[in-house]
Parts: sequence; structure tokens; C-alpha cells
Amino acid sequence: MKPHFTLFVALLAVAIGTLCPAAEAPKQLAVYSPAEAAKHIGETATVEGVVSSTRELASKQVFLNFGDPYPNHDFTALVLPADRKNFGDLIGLNGKTVRVTGKIEDYRGKPEIKLTAPDQLVVPK
Repeated sequence: MKPHFTLFVALLAVAIGTLCPAAEAPKQLAVYSPAEAAKHIGETATVEGVVSSTRELASKQVFLNFGDPYPNHDFTALVLPADRKNFGDLIGLNGKTVRVTGKIEDYRGKPEIKLTAPDQLVVPK
């Protein structure tokens, strides 16, 4: 091979590697219990625990409470009316262990995650 062609191929490989880096592996999110969630406000994480109570308002807003039943719960997963159509039977999750993933926010002194997509909620087998 001619030296110019070899140099061209080497430079082309470097350019392609710079412009199209290999996809990074997704970052593994921390998993917290419902009681630990309050210490992690502002983080995007997974909270795993048993749903202690559920409530669906007439507006179709759904609350999944963890720890003790409402109003003494440790954590809430909230589905707003606009997103309710994306989920199946949420009320049937009462008493089941579930994982919810999203940004942990503070609502009136209690941690919560707003669920907008079904992949944010997993029921382990």
C-alpha cells in the first residue's frame, strides 16, 4: 500500500471514532426502600417496596402508597389523569411488591415519583 493511502485510512478511522463514539452503557440507578426515598429528593432512582394502599380519584389521578397506608405512608408513586391511560390495573397492585423509577420529588414533606410511562413501573416476578 502507498503511505498516503495508509495515512488516509488511519485518519478516517480516527475521524469516524471521534464523530460516532461507541454508545455508553446506561448508568445503573440506585435502588432505595420507601423509607430511604426521603433522603434522596432530587435524585433519579428506583424505589422498591410493597404497595400498602391505593387510591383513584374521580379525576383518574392514582396514588400508590408504600410503607404504612395513607396518610402515614413513607412514599407515593403518583399517576396523573393525563397519563392514566398508559397504565393497566393500578388498584390491583395493593399488597404487591413493585419498583418505580423516576425523579424523587418532595410533595408536602413526603417523597414521590410521578409515573408518566408504563416502563417506570415494574412488578418483579
